[in-house]
Amino acid sequence: MKLILLISIIAIYFNFSAQNAIQLDGLNDIVTVNYPGILGDNPRTVEAWIKTSSNYNPNTGGVQGVISDWGTFTNSNRSTFNVLFNNAIRFEVNGNGVNGTIPVNDGNWHHVAMVYDPLATLKVSLYVDGILDVAGNLTIPVNTLSTYVRIGQRVDGLHFFNGKIDEYRLWSVALTQAQIIANKDKELCHLNDPNLKLYYTFNQGVASGINTGQTIVHDWSPNQKDGTLTNVQLTGSSSNWVTGQVLNPGFSSSNSILSSCGTYTSSLDNQVYSTSGVYTVNGLNQAGCDSIQTLNLTVVPTYITSFTAASCGSYVWSQNGQSYSNTGIYFDTLTAQNGCDSILKLDLTITPISSNVLHVFSCDAYTWAQTGNTYMDSGTYSDTLSSISGCDSVIVLLLDIYPQVSTDLTVTSCDSYYWSSTNMNYTNSGNYSVVLSSMFGCDSTVILHLTLNQSDTTNQLLASCFPITWQEAGIVMDQSGIFTHAFSNVNGCDSIVQIDFLLNTLTASVTLDETTGTLSTVPLGAIYTLISCENNSELVTWNSPNFDLPDNGVYAVVVNQNGCVDTSDCVTFSSANLTNQKEDFLRISPNPCQDALLIHLLNGDIHAFYVFDTKGACLIQEVFGSAVKDCSVSTKELLPGIYFLQVNGVVIKFMKE
Repeated sequence: MKLILLISIIAIYFNFSAQNAIQLDGLNDIVTVNYPGILGDNPRTVEAWIKTSSNYNPNTGGVQGVISDWGTFTNSNRSTFNVLFNNAIRFEVNGNGVNGTIPVNDGNWHHVAMVYDPLATLKVSLYVDGILDVAGNLTIPVNTLSTYVRIGQRVDGLHFFNGKIDEYRLWSVALTQAQIIANKDKELCHLNDPNLKLYYTFNQGVASGINTGQTIVHDWSPNQKDGTLTNVQLTGSSSNWVTGQVLNPGFSSSNSILSSCGTYTSSLDNQVYSTSGVYTVNGLNQAGCDSIQTLNLTVVPTYITSFTAASCGSYVWSQNGQSYSNTGIYFDTLTAQNGCDSILKLDLTITPISSNVLHVFSCDAYTWAQTGNTYMDSGTYSDTLSSISGCDSVIVLLLDIYPQVSTDLTVTSCDSYYWSSTNMNYTNSGNYSVVLSSMFGCDSTVILHLTLNQSDTTNQLLASCFPITWQEAGIVMDQSGIFTHAFSNVNGCDSIVQIDFLLNTLTASVTLDETTGTLSTVPLGAIYTLISCENNSELVTWNSPNFDLPDNGVYAVVVNQNGCVDTSDCVTFSSANLTNQKEDFLRISPNPCQDALLIHLLNGDIHAFYVFDTKGACLIQEVFGSAVKDCSVSTKELLPGIYFLQVNGVVIKFMKE
């Protein structure tokens, strides 16, 4: 038995706590970073996990919440990733932006990502939970200037984020959707990618505890640009380190203070250290990811003292009180004052004692003629005889006593149980018994306590626009029908699940009346969105299948019905006199406008006018008590963009600068 203690672990301090996040209060909490961000028109990707329930939509009284920002507060010179219209994510450069459509303020964790690729046709892509929400282009160039990155606030000191942020990453490349999906649900495994410019796991502090000393946010990217918490209270749950999104673990880091005798071999890189010192050890953890260990090592010497002994049959070493029955080398360990063990070595020779083994089986009791003793219990008994070799000869009795006993057997099964002892199949729970005889004639009674659980069946109805893979069953449902799979229920019995699957299909088509400019769409009873095939932009959303086109161009219609979406083929409207008819009836100026839009009706009177955005929402309306031919629309409150004016059933497009 080898008792050498080689390593003494004095203390291990881990650099971070698993699965934490930072909670910003939306008032003045931010993370400042000594890094200028991605500058100019270079590609970039910002991704993070966020959790918020605040209202950021300015159309419903909200104020934008900035996830991260850098640059200067002038047109084209910012790189802002925020939550704004419709409480969806947005990328803007001060002067223009691309808006998402999926709300992310439902109080659940969402992975959000912004990708800017200057070489792509659609340069800006916004992703929510790995799904492409929107891809589009800015109307002004991107030229980000140098101002340090901040998390949770815009560069002008406004629009704080109210919620949790976890796993923030800044890349100097445009990640693909596949790359985003591959890494969104786990911490990064390897940290040597030169395109990774900032990486904050926020796995620090004690969730919702007292963390007043935890003000530095460690950057795990090759840049090593640690962030600083500013104005964060670091107590409670509204401005502190808190529980974050549950992610699959990746890399690991630790500080270790170790004391070793003689040498120390690192488990990370198998490096052998023979001198004291502070070492940085890089290797892979059990998951195959980067592991970084700061090793504060003290190496102290060890001492060995040898002893020699010989004995018959066995030997008791007085040093440790242990009995040894085999020849060999044995060790004992003494603790020295220097904290390192002193090793005692025993070189032992055992001369075997001859023995005779007698194995006996008996019922209830047995009297051994060798000693005249009667034994009631199974066991090993011995008698010693002196031999001429000087070492005793031993007779060993291996005794098995078989009492006549009763045994309880508890069994739980599904639907029925076959008991081989009685050769019977039982279909009801209950208690059953059988008497068995052993090979030695000692009878025993076995009582079976049987519990039978039943299987169950579940029917479900499911409808979808697309084929669905039933992951648990490994079944692809690509047509309407009934699909069945057997699982195990809570009692361990079969649970039959039957899904009645309905596959809905949707095909959108349009027809164009060139004379009237009316676009008719099927199917009926849906929500219709008019899009431009020339720039893939959404123009207006309507509930009617018929729509009068506002201008010449190439159009298509996106149909949304019962959760299914399809886009029609593009059609070209080139009626030369459509615009002339509108101008002969209705004139507006200036277009584009800034603070006001003047309306002049050539034929008839104006009783009311309406202003719609490209989603079909009515933003401005006015009804006159008496008819007029000229009026003015205040556009001060409108954001820069494209809008539609409707007067007496005529729709004309204008732009706000």
